[in-house]
Amino acid sequence: QDDGKIVIVGPGGSGETRFAVVRYEGFLDADGEKPVIAGIPDDIVVQADPGNTTAVATWEEPTANDNVGVTSFTSNFSPGDAFPIGETVVFYTAEDAAGNRSLAVFLITVEQPEAGFFLDPISIRTDPAPGTVGSTFRTYQRAFINENDLVAFGGSVTDGDSSGSSGVWFGDVDSVDAAAVEGKAAGPGVNYGIFTSVNITDADAVSFNTQMTGAVTSTTDVAHFAGFGGSPLGSQAREGNAAPGSGGNFKAIHASVAGSSMTAFPAHLDITAPITAQSDTGIWSTHSGALTLAAWEGQDVPAIPGARYGHITASMTMNKTGEMAFIASLAGAGGANVAVFTGLPGAFDVAFRRDGLAPDTGGATFRLFAAAAIGGAGDTAVFANLNNSASLGVSSANNDGIWTNIGG
Repeated sequence: QDDGKIVIVGPGGSGETRFAVVRYEGFLDADGEKPVIAGIPDDIVVQADPGNTTAVATWEEPTANDNVGVTSFTSNFSPGDAFPIGETVVFYTAEDAAGNRSLAVFLITVEQPEAGFFLDPISIRTDPAPGTVGSTFRTYQRAFINENDLVAFGGSVTDGDSSGSSGVWFGDVDSVDAAAVEGKAAGPGVNYGIFTSVNITDADAVSFNTQMTGAVTSTTDVAHFAGFGGSPLGSQAREGNAAPGSGGNFKAIHASVAGSSMTAFPAHLDITAPITAQSDTGIWSTHSGALTLAAWEGQDVPAIPGARYGHITASMTMNKTGEMAFIASLAGAGGANVAVFTGLPGAFDVAFRRDGLAPDTGGATFRLFAAAAIGGAGDTAVFANLNNSASLGVSSANNDGIWTNIGG
């Protein structure tokens, strides 16, 4: 205005704060020239990070000059300050020796991040592959993440490193390290081979199965490894070696799973005395620290008096607390000879059983179970097949489904 004042208008009728700033022309004293402010930035727009209510804004400091000298040059904010979500006016004021003043302003707007997922890359194809010489990532397998935001994954690499073309890696958005690389030493006389069942526990222990090369045979080449990321990892079990608690040796080690601080896997045993065809399957876990037998074909089933575990399938799952879900046939249990078991080793319970009622089917009963999964609270889901029943309208067209015991 003519008197040199600044006009700031707000808040608006909608409840939002709006600013209208008229640049201050300054009071002119005897020398007749006000200070000149140069380098005022354009308005700045920044976005707050997810979960934050402020964001940092930076700019280059402007300058002030005057024919009789600048005695004061101030601002209400400095580069690198944090600004709240919304609009903030930043102003610079200069005054010269004659008392003439000038004002320059710009606007900083901090935007609220949009709702949704914000992704950061752990590894990108063609990135250098740690643990190799000159190789880059080519393909990736399924990845797992733990509660510490560490990710473990398997993958293949280019041919830069002649020792192998696959491996297991772990890390976060800041760095990725190799846990094991195909062709590298896995123990005396043996090297890592193809990798499967890659996982990571909340204790940051990487686990996987590998088909080793070197001083092995077709009956001693597969092993289950687990340990803290890096080298060396420990071989928890190996085909041909003793299977704890059974008196026999491992013949086939199947896909392993991981919980918060333990791993587990189903396996077949070599049918050599004392192992028979009625005692050659089981599940082993590190629930108690060392590798121990969790369930074994031929053992009594505590939850079903008079029943024993029959064949234990090679498919199982585990939650973070170490509770497992697996499918096994039953011996000495009459016609209902297949069940889904859940719980901790030594305390497995029956979640679903053959010929048991399938909820919400009008009375249909379970026939076979194909897969089972267990959640963090111990609830179970199962993919099952029903007994056909003309009277209930159950046929091959509608006899499959997924059931859960969540909430009851």
